[in-house]
Amino acid sequence: MDTFFENADRFLTVVGLITCVVSLFGWFRLWSRERHLGRRVTIHLVDAENPKRVVHPIEHKPRRADLSRSEIQGILGAATGGKDYKIAFLRSEKFLPLVESVVHGNSDLLEIPVTEEEVAPFKN
Repeated sequence: MDTFFENADRFLTVVGLITCVVSLFGWFRLWSRERHLGRRVTIHLVDAENPKRVVHPIEHKPRRADLSRSEIQGILGAATGGKDYKIAFLRSEKFLPLVESVVHGNSDLLEIPVTEEEVAPFKN
């Protein structure tokens, strides 16, 4: 009977250690994901013809987890001081994949191409 309890004790010790390792691995993955989503994203309005030229940087830097189409449009609306703005790129097919790549990727920069007419409400 002692052999049974000794073997059960060893088995449960091994199971406990494995459970501890799996739990720590899960905690680490959750921590790194939360850290990734908590990083701030910089939003720049860039020249549509020359994407390396920043036309207007946006002061507010949202958390990566909060980044969505509506959040970006709200931030842009606040940056104009309540003025109406129209940016064609925000209605294009390329916009949502760009936002998703920033949310899920490693880039902390969202660059929105604009024309001179589109950036006018942001400069006043």
